[in-house]
Amino acid sequence: MNKVSQERAIKIILSLVKPLGKETVSIENSYGRTLTEDIVAKNFSPPADCSSMDGYGINSYKKGSTSSYKLVGEVQAGKSYYKDVKPGEAVRIFTGANIPKGVDKIIPQENLLSKIENNLKFFNSNDKFIRSKGSNFKPGFKINKNNLLSPSLISLIAAMNIDKLSVLKKPKVAILSIGNELSYPGNSLKNCKISSSNAYGLKAFIQSKNGEGYLKPIIKDEEEAITQSIRQSLKFDLIVTIGGASVGKYDLVYDAALKAGITFSFTQVNMRPGKPFKAGQKGNTLFFSIPGNPVSSLICSQLFIGPVLDKLQGNIHSLNVKEALLIEDMEANSNRKHFIRSKLIQKNNKSYVKPFKNQDSSNLTILNKANSLIVREEFAPAVKKGGTVKIIELSI
Repeated sequence: MNKVSQERAIKIILSLVKPLGKETVSIENSYGRTLTEDIVAKNFSPPADCSSMDGYGINSYKKGSTSSYKLVGEVQAGKSYYKDVKPGEAVRIFTGANIPKGVDKIIPQENLLSKIENNLKFFNSNDKFIRSKGSNFKPGFKINKNNLLSPSLISLIAAMNIDKLSVLKKPKVAILSIGNELSYPGNSLKNCKISSSNAYGLKAFIQSKNGEGYLKPIIKDEEEAITQSIRQSLKFDLIVTIGGASVGKYDLVYDAALKAGITFSFTQVNMRPGKPFKAGQKGNTLFFSIPGNPVSSLICSQLFIGPVLDKLQGNIHSLNVKEALLIEDMEANSNRKHFIRSKLIQKNNKSYVKPFKNQDSSNLTILNKANSLIVREEFAPAVKKGGTVKIIELSI
């Protein structure tokens, strides 16, 4: 078996990634996607001077009193007002309405002191409450390609009067669960069955990374059946098998994948949990084999699948390793890099972390209590309470 370090494993699998092609989507379905073309505004925003308040637009250029005005009309947003507003006159105006000719100031409606028929008196203010034409952007304003489409950026593009966007395709991931013992959630668990949990957690993680996960039917521990399912999934960008990844009698994924034409880059990673993780490819399809233990499965998802999904979508990925102070002593590590489930606590602007006692790779309860992983390198020495350790915040 070809064993590599966790750091080497990430470098290898990222080197296999080729950017996906592009597609056109509607703006309402563009969240989280990556732009593949520059966007250039052709319009002004706002398209004309407009009111930023509900209130009264006044022509303040009058002699004598500046607190009383004659109401001569009303201006709604989206409707034109063609008359000139003369000195000493006012119009009722609403937020977003275009400023009529002659109006040089908006008085907020809460500043109205009295209204007797069409005679208005105001408590005046210094602010004009007028948004000038093009104060948001002008023709030629550009949003560069490779930007990730956030809610605020989508709103800005919509304001540019654009409804279709060219974006990178979403990664499509086939999820293959393997094991005679597996049963679909909700079914009977008689006859030594267990509920297939990993696939659903993995699909949710893929969705959190803006990918599309496809759950394939559970596969029995039969080499030909596994081979056939892998072959049928080679149209996907990424195939992830769950289970059957170790070296037991019924761990058949490696041989089945070879028969399906997969070329492996490595077959083990010097880490725990997740030692049996394997990576390879056929053509443009990446292939990952992850362990069947739930904790191993999900931690491998964050450490390996996450970076690949990010890069496929043109995003820079970082595991964002930080430092924290130990709440209790930690013993020396063995010959495998260890990702230890832990609880990260922020107190007095400092980060503290406590490892859980139970690190069994099947214990989802502990994983759900954890919010971080303490990263212990191979043969790392013991660390006393108050010592510094590296941590990664969990996103699974």
